[in-house]
Amino acid sequence: KKAIKDIESIYKMLKPFREKKTTAEFKYELRKLIYSLDLPHRIVNDHPDYIEKNVKAVTVFLETLDDVFDLIADEYGADKKFSLGYFLSQIKTALQFTRYNIKERHSSGVLVTSVNELRGLNFDYVFIGGLVDGEFPTRYQPEIFLSGSYKNDEYRHILEDRYHFYQTLCCAKKKLYLSIPLKDDKKEFTTSTFVNDVLRIFTVDEKSNKDYENLIYSKSELMKYAAVLNPEMDKDKITLLGIDVEKLKNELSIDKTRLENPFGETEYTGNISVNINEEAKTKLSEQKEKQYSASQLEEYAKCPFQYFLKRILQLETIEEPTEELESFELGSIIHSILYEFYNTITEQKIQLAGCDDQTFDKCEELIFSLAEKKLGKLKLNSTVIFYEKEKILGIAGNRKKSILYKFLEEERNNSEGFKPKYFEFVFGQFKNSGDEKTDELFVGEVSVRGKIDRIDINEDENSFKVIDYKLSGKRPTKRDLETGLSLQLPLYLYASKKLIEAELDTESDPAAAIIYSLKLNNKEFGEKIIHLSNSNKPAKDDLIGSNNELIRICNQFIPAYVKNITEGKFNLSVLEDRENKVCRFCDFKSICRIQEAV
Repeated sequence: KKAIKDIESIYKMLKPFREKKTTAEFKYELRKLIYSLDLPHRIVNDHPDYIEKNVKAVTVFLETLDDVFDLIADEYGADKKFSLGYFLSQIKTALQFTRYNIKERHSSGVLVTSVNELRGLNFDYVFIGGLVDGEFPTRYQPEIFLSGSYKNDEYRHILEDRYHFYQTLCCAKKKLYLSIPLKDDKKEFTTSTFVNDVLRIFTVDEKSNKDYENLIYSKSELMKYAAVLNPEMDKDKITLLGIDVEKLKNELSIDKTRLENPFGETEYTGNISVNINEEAKTKLSEQKEKQYSASQLEEYAKCPFQYFLKRILQLETIEEPTEELESFELGSIIHSILYEFYNTITEQKIQLAGCDDQTFDKCEELIFSLAEKKLGKLKLNSTVIFYEKEKILGIAGNRKKSILYKFLEEERNNSEGFKPKYFEFVFGQFKNSGDEKTDELFVGEVSVRGKIDRIDINEDENSFKVIDYKLSGKRPTKRDLETGLSLQLPLYLYASKKLIEAELDTESDPAAAIIYSLKLNNKEFGEKIIHLSNSNKPAKDDLIGSNNELIRICNQFIPAYVKNITEGKFNLSVLEDRENKVCRFCDFKSICRIQEAV
């Protein structure tokens, strides 16, 4: 509601600019907008250090607008009307060449400005930086179409730069510093000819970074310097620096522990249950009462420290908004389309597997109409996400080149006797379509939650398949399944088995755990069976045995992970390939010690 109110308020303020206006009308509406936004009041009530600067900036801005609008009115007439785009273009162009200065206050800081802004000013100390050829003097670029004599113009250009340099030299009352960068990542620089001229006339002192390497300018530099001192032998020197010697000893000892044994079980390498207060112990013990999803437990399995930052401390990274359709958003849209499609054909008792052309055509019209309605409501009109919409509805309008059409073909060719039964089945604290709280599901004593995209049933063989839709089609490795790094499908198999036993009051075999790739690629689209068998095409009994083993793995690792969480074990990732599995995509690299442990 607040967002709607804010948007309506913004729309109301900007509404006058939707129509073409004369320069006088535009100037009036712009000033009106400035006062509507309460800018004058905000400026004069800002921090004292910024008031003068901001007042001067806005004043020069308004004066520049008056000059620009007067010129436009003189050229085109006062009654000529222009669009907002025209006015903005003129304003932006004018402001690129507009500068302002504030009154200099001595001993109040450092004035950073250009050489042509120093006329008549004097300073105790002047620093001229960037003295390399091409920067100062600047490289001459002739005006081919407007200039007269090329030689004369080039001469005037260098003469002007020389005058600016001379003018800057005259501003220094006590000392003058000339700074010369030697090189960057790609090339070495050529020293400015102005520096060579100065060296011929004046006697100078040359300084480099070696003259300053032992000086301390910040707290971090102070701590680095103190760290190389011996706390016992240099105790007086450390005390003189204003540093607590005992505290420094303790911090050095902690760093030593982390560096020598980064994966040890100490309070400084992730085992936080050591020496914590009762409140923190209570918080940790409460973790066993929480409900866990497969993704949360996988996070802990891959990197306990990342889990601690994200789930215990609840740190968040701030990301810039984007016009692109994120993969999870695209996946959510396709999931909802498939959910509505299967619900509809189930109600209408339409059998897609092995159907005739007429039924297939009917299903095609249904699924594409659902998709068009869904995408129409979302109003995804950005050109950035145009291709994502095309992948759903058909590349270049060709339905046969779409995710939905390929999905229909795959389902039609399904001849294994399994029928889709449950869609987006939720277990745990989520709510189902009837808005009723679902029953809790436990793995050992751990309450778990999740949403299964689809469960197919084979009533003749008393078995079921768990299907998880994936846009990427990426499959977990056998190693990840065996070591408990990939828990989603094992948990879904376990939850599905419990559901079917409760619903149908009968034992049912887990026939398959399937990643259903929705990647628009002929080779990768469709069902990919996930299993632990060494065979590429395991027999039916082997698959059932593999899936029961996955359920056993789920029951083994989930309670173990939650036990470690409640005991406060949040060490760094110990995975062999942690860079690719965790670190590369981690949002907390800047505060992680993993680089010290490598």
